[in-house]
Amino acid sequence: ASVLKEVEQLGIPKMLIWGRHDRVLKPEYGERIHQLIPSAEFHWFEDSGHLPNFEAPDRFNQLCFDFIAKT
Repeated sequence: ASVLKEVEQLGIPKMLIWGRHDRVLKPEYGERIHQLIPSAEFHWFEDSGHLPNFEAPDRFNQLCFDFIAKT
Protein backbone atom coordinates (compact mmCIF):
# COMPACT_ATOMS: atom_id res chain seq x y z
CA ALA A 1 0.00 0.00 0.00
CA SER A 2 2.84 2.42 0.70
CA VAL A 3 4.10 2.00 -2.87
CA LEU A 4 0.65 2.93 -4.16
CA LYS A 5 0.64 6.03 -1.98
CA GLU A 6 3.98 6.96 -3.54
CA VAL A 7 2.50 6.42 -6.99
CA GLU A 8 -0.36 8.78 -6.07
CA GLN A 9 2.20 11.46 -5.23
CA LEU A 10 3.88 11.28 -8.65
CA GLY A 11 3.09 14.30 -10.75
CA ILE A 12 2.20 12.23 -13.80
CA PRO A 13 -1.09 11.06 -15.31
CA LYS A 14 -2.16 7.57 -14.31
CA MET A 15 -4.75 5.15 -15.64
CA LEU A 16 -6.12 1.88 -14.26
CA ILE A 17 -7.93 -0.63 -16.43
CA TRP A 18 -9.63 -3.56 -14.72
CA GLY A 19 -11.64 -6.53 -15.90
CA ARG A 20 -14.86 -6.97 -13.94
CA HIS A 21 -14.43 -10.77 -14.07
CA ASP A 22 -10.74 -10.88 -13.15
CA ARG A 23 -10.08 -14.00 -11.08
CA VAL A 24 -6.35 -13.32 -10.62
CA LEU A 25 -6.66 -9.79 -9.20
CA LYS A 26 -10.29 -9.58 -8.16
CA PRO A 27 -12.37 -6.47 -8.84
CA GLU A 28 -12.14 -5.54 -5.16
CA TYR A 29 -8.39 -5.04 -5.64
CA GLY A 30 -9.03 -2.63 -8.49
CA GLU A 31 -11.42 -0.64 -6.35
CA ARG A 32 -8.93 -0.57 -3.46
CA ILE A 33 -6.05 0.48 -5.69
CA HIS A 34 -8.19 3.26 -7.11
CA GLN A 35 -8.96 4.42 -3.56
CA LEU A 36 -5.19 4.64 -2.94
CA ILE A 37 -4.57 6.33 -6.31
CA PRO A 38 -7.68 8.50 -6.70
CA SER A 39 -6.00 10.73 -9.28
CA ALA A 40 -5.86 7.79 -11.70
CA GLU A 41 -8.43 7.44 -14.42
CA PHE A 42 -10.26 4.18 -13.80
CA HIS A 43 -11.96 2.07 -16.45
CA TRP A 44 -13.94 -1.11 -15.95
CA PHE A 45 -14.09 -3.69 -18.69
CA GLU A 46 -17.42 -5.30 -17.85
CA ASP A 47 -16.98 -8.36 -20.06
CA SER A 48 -13.30 -9.02 -19.40
CA GLY A 49 -11.24 -10.99 -16.96
CA HIS A 50 -7.54 -10.56 -16.19
CA LEU A 51 -6.47 -9.64 -19.73
CA PRO A 52 -8.70 -6.91 -21.13
CA ASN A 53 -5.93 -5.97 -23.57
CA PHE A 54 -6.46 -9.37 -25.24
CA GLU A 55 -10.16 -9.78 -24.53
CA ALA A 56 -11.21 -6.36 -25.82
CA PRO A 57 -8.16 -5.06 -27.73
CA ASP A 58 -9.96 -2.40 -29.76
CA ARG A 59 -11.44 -0.72 -26.69
CA PHE A 60 -8.24 -1.16 -24.69
CA ASN A 61 -6.10 0.36 -27.44
CA GLN A 62 -8.50 3.26 -27.94
CA LEU A 63 -8.41 4.07 -24.20
CA CYS A 64 -4.62 4.03 -24.29
CA PHE A 65 -4.43 6.21 -27.39
CA ASP A 66 -6.92 8.70 -25.95
CA PHE A 67 -5.09 8.78 -22.60
CA ILE A 68 -1.74 9.42 -24.29
CA ALA A 69 -3.22 12.08 -26.57
CA LYS A 70 -4.67 14.10 -23.70
CA THR A 71 -1.61 13.79 -21.49
